[in-house]
Amino acid sequence: MRVFRDLILIAWTLCLLAHLGVLIQAQTPNDQAGSADALAKQQTERLNRLIVALGDRDWSTAEKAAKELGDLKDTRAVEPLIAALHALGRSLNHWNVQRAAATALGKIKDPRAVRPLIEALRSRQTRSSAATALGEIRDPQAIDPLFVVLQDEPAATALGSFGEPVVQRLIARLNDKNWEVRANAATALGVTRDARAVGPLVATMKI
Repeated sequence: MRVFRDLILIAWTLCLLAHLGVLIQAQTPNDQAGSADALAKQQTERLNRLIVALGDRDWSTAEKAAKELGDLKDTRAVEPLIAALHALGRSLNHWNVQRAAATALGKIKDPRAVRPLIEALRSRQTRSSAATALGEIRDPQAIDPLFVVLQDEPAATALGSFGEPVVQRLIARLNDKNWEVRANAATALGVTRDARAVGPLVATMKI
């Protein structure tokens, strides 16, 4: 009796699987294309809503929109985020929006953002976020500007992410007269994980 029940269960399972297979096969390429189009439409609608919110007078709404645009990683958001990065005058909290915009641009990693982010290094209010974003994008154009602000730790981490091309210059900065630059150069060298940095770093510990 138990064997009979097991056979019935197996037969029922096979029928169910066959039915599911028919349903899957019944989806035509047009159906699949339609589903993809629907998802793309939803993405575009959400993107457009967030771009509108990015220009909201309320800084918290704009900041949230910038963060969500970064999570979307859609290159269509790059130009609006660049505009937000340079927008001034919302309130005393407009820096929050600019920092969020810089962070979002770092997540999207579009080369169009490199020059605006380099410009944002000039402001102490946006420097850290801009440096971190440039470290994410890793465009060689950012190396020299990041060295200029090496006294800021986020710039050190960003420079370290470039690896081999910056090692010798960082080693040279271990002897800089500014102690913050020396400390951050050491931090950056640690990020590079380059063996050439070991000897110079050990030497600084003996001073």
